[in-house]
Amino acid sequence: MMSELSEHEKAIIPLFRQAFRPLFLFGASFSVIAMLLWGLIISGHLNFAFVGNSLFWHSQ
Repeated sequence: MMSELSEHEKAIIPLFRQAFRPLFLFGASFSVIAMLLWGLIISGHLNFAFVGNSLFWHSQ
């Protein structure tokens, strides 16, 4: 049995009524942006300068 929403709950934007909703939205947005940046870097359209060299990050 589902309960009715209170007036306070109705005033909240549906996206923010439950905590996991914005987290999934931001996670999905981050994954799309990360894949686009990764594709641009791999294809050579975007040059990403590492500090030191690319192996520097894994040598420590």
